[in-house]
Amino acid sequence: MVRFVATLVGCSLLLGVIATGWAQDEVPPQVRLIERYAAALSAGDVPGALATLTSDAVLEEHDLMRHVAIGTRAVQDRLWALVLDGAVLEIESTLVLDEGRVVVTVETMVLDESPEAGVPLRSTGIYVIEGGLLASITRWLHLVDRDAFVAQALVGTWRGGDRGLVVRFDADGTFESGFSRSQVAEAPRDVGSYRLERSVLTWSSGDATVMCVAGDEGTHHVRFLDADTIEWQMLGEACLERYMGTRARLERLPAPE
Repeated sequence: MVRFVATLVGCSLLLGVIATGWAQDEVPPQVRLIERYAAALSAGDVPGALATLTSDAVLEEHDLMRHVAIGTRAVQDRLWALVLDGAVLEIESTLVLDEGRVVVTVETMVLDESPEAGVPLRSTGIYVIEGGLLASITRWLHLVDRDAFVAQALVGTWRGGDRGLVVRFDADGTFESGFSRSQVAEAPRDVGSYRLERSVLTWSSGDATVMCVAGDEGTHHVRFLDADTIEWQMLGEACLERYMGTRARLERLPAPE
């Protein structure tokens, strides 16, 4: 089933737009079930949302990082966390597949933790139905919205890699790096700008760099393992002194007191 769900994700993201437009008296029961789940979650009714799920349901979310909850207790805890974050879920469009066993949606969710307060975050949802209940829900945040989450979470100072590089990402899209926190603060070895697109961070050295050449660019795929740990995979790097290995982990340094 995992491979089947992954294939559906790829197809839905490739198509971009999912069919919609049911007349009220033609709405399939599977879609009504999903609408009941969304309405209960949005109303803060966790027992009502759980009533639409099987006892061994799987809730999997891909936003800043991957969240997986399996079984009633774990799913209940995750739903309460969403409710406490002010989650409001709206289903924009649906596509019923596999003789009604799978429904793919485009949906929006507003959370208090959104990059901008009240901004709807668009996702592709995949709902698997068994015995008239939801057996699996997988939600993939759309890439532009995911980049906004990642960019917000990147702001701060990080250390990692085989050279112990320290890099500070600022909210204005600039960075400073070196080999100690004090060096970054007082006399950084490299400075420049960065941008994020489709989870790939591209940083470019500015004129004030002493470690690289102005205009040197590096591209690294960024994946959050948790709120304070990044997996950093190099895709390309013009400045070899900035090279951190094919794959490395960066740990967020605490804010100075």
